[in-house]
Amino acid sequence: MSRGRRVLLGALVGVLIGGAAAYLLFRPVSSPARNPTSLQPYPLASTPGQPPARPLQARRPAPEFALPSLRGGEIRLSDFRGKVVLLNFFASWCAPCAAEAPDLRATSEKYGGRNVVFVGVAILDEFKEAQAFLERHRLPYPAAFDRGNKIMERYQVTGLPTSIFIDPAGMIVSRFVGPFIGPEGVAELERRLAQAGAQPAAP
Repeated sequence: MSRGRRVLLGALVGVLIGGAAAYLLFRPVSSPARNPTSLQPYPLASTPGQPPARPLQARRPAPEFALPSLRGGEIRLSDFRGKVVLLNFFASWCAPCAAEAPDLRATSEKYGGRNVVFVGVAILDEFKEAQAFLERHRLPYPAAFDRGNKIMERYQVTGLPTSIFIDPAGMIVSRFVGPFIGPEGVAELERRLAQAGAQPAAP
């Protein structure tokens, strides 16, 4: 190889090495993925061409329902009349729903034997996936499957998770869109249960 060709080849190699070093040094660094257990609720899109649903207002009778239970049989809202009811709308694919599950389980067990019942309602989901969600998170309370999402529409659920607090007379006291997570979340959950008429939790 002639001297001129060797010089040209060396220069070309130098350019390639320099370019690779510059790329490694100055390449943009991708931002980290968003935390899948974000405290923000998972928003549900409205039906195309329809205005967004207005949230169901408090101090109104809670819409009755009869839904298949994820554990067999049927769940009727009227079966719990005389108790404070927490309706928790969830889906197996909803990361915030999974994030709040341990605190919901612990709080439901803490209020066990009192005048309170937690009721899960799976929406926009598959029956088996919703069942697996209950088993995976060891949720002990009753849970229904909203086949066709008609109860979701009647309760005008706009995000997941959504919790509806119902007093012993069957009236909606409050609604909360988003997960209950950690000490502050549990404190808010218990405050809303007490507002609906729940007996104070044991210390």
